[in-house]
Amino acid sequence: MSLPPAAKLAVLATVLISALASAAAQEPTILRESSSVAWPVPRFSAGASTQCDADGNVYFRLFPSDGLLKVAHDGSKYHLYELPAGDSDSKHYGFVEFNVTPSGDLRVLSDGSGGAYYVLLLDPDFSGGSKTKLETPEHLSLNSFAAFESGAMLVTGHFNRHADKESQGKTYTAMFEPSGKLRSVIAGHFGDVDLASVGKKLPEGGAALGEDGFLYLLRSDEVVVISESGTIVRRMPLKKPAPELLATRIGVSGGLLSVELEKDQGLGKVPERQYLVLTASRGDRVGLYQPGAGMGAVLCFSRGTGFAFLTVRDEKFGLVTAPLR
Repeated sequence: MSLPPAAKLAVLATVLISALASAAAQEPTILRESSSVAWPVPRFSAGASTQCDADGNVYFRLFPSDGLLKVAHDGSKYHLYELPAGDSDSKHYGFVEFNVTPSGDLRVLSDGSGGAYYVLLLDPDFSGGSKTKLETPEHLSLNSFAAFESGAMLVTGHFNRHADKESQGKTYTAMFEPSGKLRSVIAGHFGDVDLASVGKKLPEGGAALGEDGFLYLLRSDEVVVISESGTIVRRMPLKKPAPELLATRIGVSGGLLSVELEKDQGLGKVPERQYLVLTASRGDRVGLYQPGAGMGAVLCFSRGTGFAFLTVRDEKFGLVTAPLR
């Protein structure tokens, strides 16, 4: 039965309103500055990878060196960590990734001679550190890791071109004891890696420790919650607002997750970034956020204070806070 013209117009208007509402829901909320603190530290060059501990101290990987810089939240003090040179165990220790626990334990995942991987624990009092060799299989390329407060570690990576043909590109996710002994390989399908694309685009993934004692492992299409025993507690689908966005970083605070989404702008250009905030219990969307003009790079995420950004004003560094709205 054909609808009368007035009814057709009403249906069309309803569909149009629904479509506009859906489009508006995908638009990010612009973050606005609420406070700022000047950092009286010398200028330095750092990579995009930054982490924070529960006290708000910020950790940077420096370039072009592989050193790490720790800066107090208010910028009142800072310290430079340097990786050890080669020794009897390995001729060199290359930088792969670093991780900071909420309590401030700083670890560096390092590749050594012969394809071996080491985790370097750097002491908070700067008096030295310790070194642990991981019992990883051969022909493995690791790209991410995170530690529990106990020192147990989760590592992720893939089998490279030197592995047997059936294993090439297969992902590897495993839990290790603080001693470096393999505790368990995490069961479950995590997708394969296209080896042809490695090094040609921004890598997706990351991991962060929550206040609940679980690690939140970020994948391109989901967040996997893992216990210290290596058990998968739950898997939550990650619904990106646009398919071209890459999930490159995750933060956990107060029962919320912050997923950094980047749009690759091409070689040599700064990627556009958005931040998708979800509930840690179910992965429900809380909001999508985008930095305001001139805010710089996000350093930390906190449910209480929002996002902290590194800015440069009058040739000096500063910390800017922008709350969730």
